[in-house]
Amino acid sequence: MIDKNLYIHQNNRLFNYHNELSLLCNLVNESKVPNSIIIDGMNGIGKSVFASHFINYVFSLDEEYKYNLENYEINPLNRSFKLVNQNVHPNLYSIFLDDDKNSISINQIREMMKFANKSSFNNKYKIICITKSEFLNKSSSNSLLKILEEPSRNIIFLILQNSKNKNLKTIQSRCIKFHLKLDFENVILTTNKILNDDVKNYVNEELVSYYSTPGMIIDMINFSKTQNINLKEISLNKFITTIIDKKMYLKNSFMKDYFNCFLEKYLLILATETKKRRYFNLYDNFVYKSYQTKLYNLDQETLYLNYKTNVING
Repeated sequence: MIDKNLYIHQNNRLFNYHNELSLLCNLVNESKVPNSIIIDGMNGIGKSVFASHFINYVFSLDEEYKYNLENYEINPLNRSFKLVNQNVHPNLYSIFLDDDKNSISINQIREMMKFANKSSFNNKYKIICITKSEFLNKSSSNSLLKILEEPSRNIIFLILQNSKNKNLKTIQSRCIKFHLKLDFENVILTTNKILNDDVKNYVNEELVSYYSTPGMIIDMINFSKTQNINLKEISLNKFITTIIDKKMYLKNSFMKDYFNCFLEKYLLILATETKKRRYFNLYDNFVYKSYQTKLYNLDQETLYLNYKTNVING
């Protein structure tokens, strides 16, 4: 498994998105930073790392070992960095999607409102970071919208969203948006920097595609270690079959986020290699049904067993 301390240390460095971060930091310096910011991009593209660097820049401005904007690096000795890592920074409030929930509830937004209405510590910026905001349900979205329409002074909302499942247009219209993306070459280069090694030494190339992200590859490697799966030897077909047979998609957070990406890739390979209309139709059908399953919280097992019957065994 990848050394956790190494992974944390590498996240202290921002390998990409330097222009975007510099722009935001300059807005902070000029007291022109917008109250509501959407950070948009695919799962694993680096939204959370980007947000953590911006948060550290804001909080460490007047502190010892402040953020190094020249090298885009967080100093681990910085006080605010330590407080954020311990989840005790008085000016930061984070909202996550709970592992056992399908949406971010209105109660989570109401609890956040209590924080938003309090005075900030030392009269500094308060930051509210919402991760996986695409999982806001209708009630929580509307509740958040009311706050964004009349933001309190010195509060910055960082709203992280998956570019494939975006927030309500009304929320997006209240925010400035930064779209983070990497081409395939930079995905591999970034992953190699995090690993301090070549990704080819860990993963069969069949499991990596142009839709992969650094976070996805790192999570896949860690997942394979916990499940005793040899990523260098296993084929994409066998990988998918193993996940379905062992029902790993039910509880594992990595599989919840990324499993459909592997299924879509395998269908595309079959369609392009065989040129058969059947596989193109299966691909369209799977994409539609997977979206419906997620939207209406339908039974995943039925979706994946049908996939195995029609695609893997078909």
